[in-house]
Amino acid sequence: MPKRKGVDPGIADTVITIVGDFLNSKINAVIYVCDNSDGKEAVRARKFLSWFRYYDHPSHKIIKVSGDFDAGGITLYTALLVHKGNKLKNELIQAYLELIDSDEEEK
Repeated sequence: MPKRKGVDPGIADTVITIVGDFLNSKINAVIYVCDNSDGKEAVRARKFLSWFRYYDHPSHKIIKVSGDFDAGGITLYTALLVHKGNKLKNELIQAYLELIDSDEEEK
């Protein structure tokens, strides 16, 4: 079976490993925004979510909170990743939720 263009199983392993290593410090957090320059941001968001679900199991220590919001007529697909052992995780999650909800308050 020929390999589909753009499908490389090593990419998921690489991204998950890099992000996991970064968050293992328990003091870091990551907010990612899916690139929307080519109109494929929703596909990117679904792909990352599928990677997270595939690699997520009870022993994993990462919390993912995702949200999409409107920014001047453009939907931004975002997520916060934080280690469960991060002492500031509750404050980080609250700040992220306030950020993605801020566009609702402006309407």
